[in-house]
Amino acid sequence: MPFMLAVEQAAVQNGMKRIWLLTTNDNLNARRFCQKRGYELVRLPRTRSSHGGKGAS
Repeated sequence: MPFMLAVEQAAVQNGMKRIWLLTTNDNLNARRFCQKRGYELVRLPRTRSSHGGKGAS
């Protein structure tokens, strides 16, 4: 059984209504993987830029 399917089934069996998946903003493959499975993007946090852009330290 694929891992995500097992996680989803365990969540349902334990009465959970929400699954949170976290990845880095630049991991487009992971984001596509989740979206293909019906997960929606809820929040895209701002990140610090190490290249001198906004938010650089």
